[in-house]
Amino acid sequence: MGNKQSLKRKRKFKDPQSLIEHKFEKLSNTPKSPPKGYTFVPKGDVYVTRKCRTLTLKAVQTLYVVYDRVTSERLGLHVPQKVFQDVAADAAATATGRRQAVIVKDDRDLKKARSVLLRIFPRMPLDSVEDVLNHGFLKGSGRVGRSTKLEAETKVRLAVVAHARHKFTAYDVVLSYMRGTGEGGNIKEKARDQTRGQLSSILKTWGSPDERKIEVVQLPERQALKSEG
Repeated sequence: MGNKQSLKRKRKFKDPQSLIEHKFEKLSNTPKSPPKGYTFVPKGDVYVTRKCRTLTLKAVQTLYVVYDRVTSERLGLHVPQKVFQDVAADAAATATGRRQAVIVKDDRDLKKARSVLLRIFPRMPLDSVEDVLNHGFLKGSGRVGRSTKLEAETKVRLAVVAHARHKFTAYDVVLSYMRGTGEGGNIKEKARDQTRGQLSSILKTWGSPDERKIEVVQLPERQALKSEG
């Protein structure tokens, strides 16, 4: 029953037309039946799909955005076969260089996050520093550290707050108790309120300003956070 209600909500609020970004784009809900001369390119490889989109539109050819007819989620693209062949060949030829570039960028970003973290929280235990970096900034996790929509300092502050709350306060215990007793309302916010003093004390010990100043940042929904991979 819950799954059916969830699908209904998606159908109600997700308009397939919102997937269209260009006048030469059209919609398709048949991934297995591309138009003649076209091929289906599933989402997943950002380099391939982005380049297929760019080259198709540059050639003033129709680009078909393929979506799921039930959830309206994007599944991929229908692009001209010649475009896909050219892009696939280019992707194979540049794969090694692109992988190396990603490694260099990830290493640079992690070093920057570490530098920012140690500047803001100079007395934070080193094992906690490693935990925050390894968890909050884990590649492919979709967590706050991977967001491209937030400044480095904001990402560090939010990641540290989450780490301190779960590792050094009674937040999880309080939250579990509220769930077990059927507590109403926003129990996560209630649990935060009850453990706010603990959290603020920890952050101040590590060299941070008051925790309330950190949490005024309004995070986008997880779905809106663009992951770097």
